[in-house]
Amino acid sequence: MRTALWAALLLGLAAVATAADNPAPAITLGQDAPFGRYRYMASLRTSKTAKPFCGGTLIHPHVLLTAAHCVRAVDTGDKKPPSQYLPWVRIGGYNRTEDTSKYELFHVKETIVHPWFKTKYTGAVTYDLMNYDAALMLLPGPGSTMPRIKLAGASIKPTLPAPAGSTVTTVGWGVTGFKPNGTRDYLEPLQQLKQVLLSIDECQKRNPQTTFTDESVNPPKSRTVKYNFTTNSMLCAAKSKGPYGVTCRGDSGGPLFVAGADASQDRQIGVVSWGPINCKEALAGYTDVGMIFDWIDEQVFRWTGDRLRPPFPPVTGSVLADNAGVGFDGKPVAYAGAKGDPLDIISSVPAKGMGWFLNGILTDGSTPGSQALGYVAWSYGATLAAQVDKAGRMAVTLGNKPVRQGQPPNLGKLVSVRYPKDSCKRGWCADRLLEITVKPFIKVAITQPWIAGATWGARGAFAPYLQVKVTLTQKPAQQPTGVLGQTIVV
Repeated sequence: MRTALWAALLLGLAAVATAADNPAPAITLGQDAPFGRYRYMASLRTSKTAKPFCGGTLIHPHVLLTAAHCVRAVDTGDKKPPSQYLPWVRIGGYNRTEDTSKYELFHVKETIVHPWFKTKYTGAVTYDLMNYDAALMLLPGPGSTMPRIKLAGASIKPTLPAPAGSTVTTVGWGVTGFKPNGTRDYLEPLQQLKQVLLSIDECQKRNPQTTFTDESVNPPKSRTVKYNFTTNSMLCAAKSKGPYGVTCRGDSGGPLFVAGADASQDRQIGVVSWGPINCKEALAGYTDVGMIFDWIDEQVFRWTGDRLRPPFPPVTGSVLADNAGVGFDGKPVAYAGAKGDPLDIISSVPAKGMGWFLNGILTDGSTPGSQALGYVAWSYGATLAAQVDKAGRMAVTLGNKPVRQGQPPNLGKLVSVRYPKDSCKRGWCADRLLEITVKPFIKVAITQPWIAGATWGARGAFAPYLQVKVTLTQKPAQQPTGVLGQTIVV
């Protein structure tokens, strides 16, 4: 990263008295955006009539997404003045100042900064400063009627929210250039700029670190900031050819998105975070929406009761007897092992937070030399398990305590359990069932199947093994493991 690039970041973070003086990152050598195309775009202002100091996007009728450094100082971690932390926002407008378009104006009610937003210098070297540069703003009253932009779903590096090499767009009202005397130029219409999303390796190659003189302290100090794009929450993008064009001062908090045929098909993948002070370098940095999506979705849910997750068609997979099963992709799967061996059915272990696991232990199958499940356990905080006991019945335990049929345990608002009593009539019984539903992402049905005309019963009997059917009702936040987990690609 060049010194000029980092200088822009420093300027954008300085505490300022008015929005007009705020040097947060904007667009140079862009184009006038089509009128009315980006009605989800918002501008943050210190008063109803002030000029914008940052951008943002409407992601829910009551919620805006912006950059954390627009509202919190990076060098100290302190909140900026109330006029910036709880600003006025103009949504759906087109011109920077005087605007006759039908925009909406709100005074932000509450602001939440990402809890992992990286602030303050940490000695001779600071790593990934401005990591997780994102904030959410709650609008008052009935909220906005403007169109919302869709967000890219959850992703974790090395997966990017869009393929490297994708054409991406950013929009904003910031600085468009500089006069010979150094004063800033602005254009009234909303500006747009097309760039190319760079790979993790290319970002690392072009921006491994920067060393600069911090003149905000007395005496000035030399600072070094290093970046690890393999693990941090940052994306980078640049123009692929032609004259430079980049975000500069004034665009912080605005979107980086993959444009669709119209606004309803746009998909935001980044939040404008940093850019070059001279507005002549090709590269700019963005917060990866995929890396912060779970946090966004959870905070929107807490505020509004709504989820932002993109539609996900439920998929079902199963583990059956005799080393067979069906994956989430509809294709046959097989598992192997000996009696008593463990089997990972599907599990997810995040880098942070609580994981969940569906595991089994093998027993004999229905044919010589085959295997099936004799024990299945679901763990998500508590462990609920089913096994075929010596009497041939499906026995269920929560921890080490037995659970009676018809008396399922209460595991909280997000988890529901069904464990009905046996239902038999005229020599036929329904499969025994333990069903666990965890909202909003998974349903697990563990059954002890009834085999009609089985050799071990005159008219039929319950099998001496279990089967499992798993339905994913939400796309996993990360790649799951296990015989079923490997059949879905996240």
